[in-house]
Amino acid sequence: MVEKLFRYIEGFLKIEISGKSVERFINICRNQNIRIWNITISESCCNAYIRLSDFRKLKPILRKSNTKVRIKERRGFPFFLFLYKKRKIFFMAMVCSVAVIFSLTHFIWKIEITGNSYYTDEILEEYLYVKHATLGTRKKKINTEKLRSDIREDFPDITWVSVYIRGTGLIIEVKEENHNLSEKTSDETGATDLIADYSGEIYSIVTRKGIPQVHYGSKVEKGDCLVKGLLPITDDSGETIAYEPVTADAEIQIKRTIHYQKSISFKESTFKRTGNKKFYPYYITEKNYRFLKSEKDFTGDSVADLIQFSLNIPRIPIKKIGIIQCEEIKKSLQIRNDKDCKKLLNTEFSLFYKNLGKKRVQISKNDVKIYKGENGLTAKGELEVVHPVGISSPSVIPQDKNIMQ
Repeated sequence: MVEKLFRYIEGFLKIEISGKSVERFINICRNQNIRIWNITISESCCNAYIRLSDFRKLKPILRKSNTKVRIKERRGFPFFLFLYKKRKIFFMAMVCSVAVIFSLTHFIWKIEITGNSYYTDEILEEYLYVKHATLGTRKKKINTEKLRSDIREDFPDITWVSVYIRGTGLIIEVKEENHNLSEKTSDETGATDLIADYSGEIYSIVTRKGIPQVHYGSKVEKGDCLVKGLLPITDDSGETIAYEPVTADAEIQIKRTIHYQKSISFKESTFKRTGNKKFYPYYITEKNYRFLKSEKDFTGDSVADLIQFSLNIPRIPIKKIGIIQCEEIKKSLQIRNDKDCKKLLNTEFSLFYKNLGKKRVQISKNDVKIYKGENGLTAKGELEVVHPVGISSPSVIPQDKNIMQ
């Protein structure tokens, strides 16, 4: 493999050798340490490969052996350069691109933080900025061991942390103490209830685990317990002495009423882009932002598209740079009749009905009607819907009772 690489860098040729003393030509080349390889012999000639530097030494050997040589193929880096000698700018740009990409691999261009919940990404990223471990920092300047110990020391609620560099990314993995006491209690006991997340009337209930607290036709309010996750254990006298924790599981449907209203005006303003554009470059520092053009140019009706780039480089106060592209829009007034408004209202209601279906909501009663007003049509009314209900919540454990694990 190494030899092939050197051949490519130096350049080599495929030659055709013809004449009466081809064997003598090959023997003389070997005696003078001129290497030829991949020799193939046919009836009238011989084909072989030879280095470019050795090819320049063949003239006296050809005269002595009374043979002739013809070049069939040219391969290697020197011929590649010759092929693109008229495209020097392209070749230089390619070399510069490779050099720039190679140099950029020595910097951090991605920070990935995982396992954090109590400390947000913004808090940890600001801490990394203070420690000079932000985007654009040279990888050699980041001491991962020191950074790991500093995070453990400055954030007491982080129980474990790992800091390492992978490629051009700084990876930080942390584990925190659990600050949610209710979840801790639930994990210790394993008992969870099903509570109502909507108010309404129970339409159906099928309990798999737990003790149901409601039945068909029961009126419930949001937050009421539907299925308890504590199974009572009684003694011979029927007194509850302990509870067995379970994860409440049931299939419960609730029936409730929702209000629907949607209005369509007879007149509506529409906007159309004209194609006239203006660009406003700007930059943002830690304290304020500034436009590089006068803000007085923002006149008339226009729509803006934002193109923004982060620029988190140490010792540079500019945090972000960007361009606001403003395009002029033309305002016009659209007039609709009753038929057009009804069609739009029906389309809106169809989309609303379709979205309810995606959420497993069934409409059992539809009382939506269209009313005509001075400025347009309005579809409003009440819908009676049936859908699943119940979310998990940690069980409330009596203090004077034991939990059987």
